[in-house]
Amino acid sequence: MAAGIAPAATVLSPRMDAGSGIDIRLESWLDGCPPAGAVPIRIRIRNVEKQTHTWTITSMCNTGGTSSVDITVEGGKEGERMMYAPVLLHPESSYYTTIDFRVKGPGVADQSAGNLHNSGGYGSSRTEFIGMSAGLHAKGWSALENKFSGSHSGTALQGSKVEIPAAPEDWRGYTGLAQLWMDDGDWTSMSATAKAAMLEWVAMGGDVHLLCGDTSVARLEQLGLPPVVDSRRRVGAGEIHVQSWSGSSLPLDSMVTDIKAGKDASRRELMSGYSKKWGLAEIVGPLTIKSGLIFSFIAIFGLLVGPVNLFWLAGAGQRQRLFWTTPLLSLAASGLLLVLMVLQDGIGGSGARTIFALMLPEQKRLAVTQEQVAKTGVLLGRGFDRADADLMAPISINSTGRQSSNWQSRFNVEESESHRNGAWFASRSLQSHLLQTIRPSRASIEIFSAEGSAPSVLSTVEAPLKRMFIVDDAGKVWAAEDVGTGEKTTMRASDIAELEQWMHDHAGKASGPMVKSLLQQVEKRPGFAYAEAADASKFAIGTLPSVRWNHERLLLAGPYVKR
Repeated sequence: MAAGIAPAATVLSPRMDAGSGIDIRLESWLDGCPPAGAVPIRIRIRNVEKQTHTWTITSMCNTGGTSSVDITVEGGKEGERMMYAPVLLHPESSYYTTIDFRVKGPGVADQSAGNLHNSGGYGSSRTEFIGMSAGLHAKGWSALENKFSGSHSGTALQGSKVEIPAAPEDWRGYTGLAQLWMDDGDWTSMSATAKAAMLEWVAMGGDVHLLCGDTSVARLEQLGLPPVVDSRRRVGAGEIHVQSWSGSSLPLDSMVTDIKAGKDASRRELMSGYSKKWGLAEIVGPLTIKSGLIFSFIAIFGLLVGPVNLFWLAGAGQRQRLFWTTPLLSLAASGLLLVLMVLQDGIGGSGARTIFALMLPEQKRLAVTQEQVAKTGVLLGRGFDRADADLMAPISINSTGRQSSNWQSRFNVEESESHRNGAWFASRSLQSHLLQTIRPSRASIEIFSAEGSAPSVLSTVEAPLKRMFIVDDAGKVWAAEDVGTGEKTTMRASDIAELEQWMHDHAGKASGPMVKSLLQQVEKRPGFAYAEAADASKFAIGTLPSVRWNHERLLLAGPYVKR
């Protein structure tokens, strides 16, 4: 199995039955557990038996969240598949995270396969989680650690060595990283699929730092890097930073500066920001309790099960009736209470969500980020199917829009590749989630320019656009209203002030930290289009079907296509 396989940072294996001959390996690209995101695990199994067998691999994070995948391997063959084990952010922003892996199936003597962890600590004492290629790691990770620990703040460097030849081929595999550091040799060694996945992660706000011994225009063009626009190599909401170096020792001082500068836009920092009150929670409103109705129910039940039951239904000489009158009264009261709950809260729930879709026309992809708050009544079921290869993170809040103290029960969630269950949604609760995915899409905004006249726009977005803006290459702003799919519309002259006001009114008020950060990374960028769509449901990441989304907003942004 090891022949021709790229090395992994960490290999985990369960203890097998003596003489089984079955070999099971869980290969992690990371040698530590990030504070949030996903851990990519390559599962390799060699089945030496004649029968076809199925194994279940489960990940369990100490901050909540269980994930599982099944892998079936025919007799006498080897099997391989990827698992993206979710890591849910600790609500107190602690960096102490551990993710355990278990394997269940034929030949397994001890299901425990090991774990990935970090040493703990809080945000003020640690950097964000950094990924560094094995070559750079060997040349200067220890020296970089000393730079941080020896500074006045005494910050500890947190991160992992990564094997670039084993880089994940799915964008979710990079989400545990705040930054990825590599050199030009690492860049050229990445497979085309892994590089495309990495660029999708960059488009979602990721940060790649590339050290090059030769930073000439010819060399950088040879590497196939994104073009420079306004002195920056941007991909969607993220960026690729190119820096010259000697090839022997790391530029430690500049690396310390860059690592510290990336903190505010990291996944951990942005998700921690949901602990503050934000717009969607205000739109949905707090859970309410009709105290008069509850008090009346308690008083009537107490009267019936007490005096009425004792002195009338089971009076003197008939006390044996208490053995059946009391249970019947309790059952009737329980039924009545359920009816009152349904009348008060209804079946299912309602909620509000903001969807930000970043168009990537060159890659023919659509990067979707969704923030949502749901207020539920009586739920008849809590499980739901997954339609996307997505990441979903619960954000526990209470009626004031702040994180709840019972986060442990709220983060007790489960997922497989096709289904989610557990405490993602609970009856009579106020719950918030962050979801992200990247989908294939041909959605784009096409601009037709003519000398001396206003440009025209043609949208291939599936939903009509209520209002849209573009910032052309000269920095001039144009706007249009009611842009239908496939209909060419002439734009009117606008200005930055109108664009800023629109973004504040339609994005800033209801958006949480993640969407706000993504919008800030792409706002007022030359060559970009911005729009609000009339129908958000076509772009939404589906969750519990019984939740009715009464308030939806879809915001789109991305480079437009010149015609």
